[in-house]
Amino acid sequence: MTADLAEHMRTICLSLPEVTERPSHGAPTWFVRGKSAFVTLWADGHHENQFPHLWCAAAPGAQDELTASAPDRRRRPRLDRRAARP
Repeated sequence: MTADLAEHMRTICLSLPEVTERPSHGAPTWFVRGKSAFVTLWADGHHENQFPHLWCAAAPGAQDELTASAPDRRRRPRLDRRAARP
């Protein structure tokens, strides 16, 4: 599944204009115009969580909408939760 997932993401991302791929922090990452990362895939998990992680750039508020729509499947990354604490 890991190779299939990475290949699937590669096909989608590289079909977009001006997108390139290179590793970042050990994970396949796709960039626009070689500069701004917009998707990173940790197909085997990230840190202690051993399930696929897909991090995508999004408009402000999109993360809150997605996590609220399916809290059993989506969650805020741990670093974001720490930053949100008062």
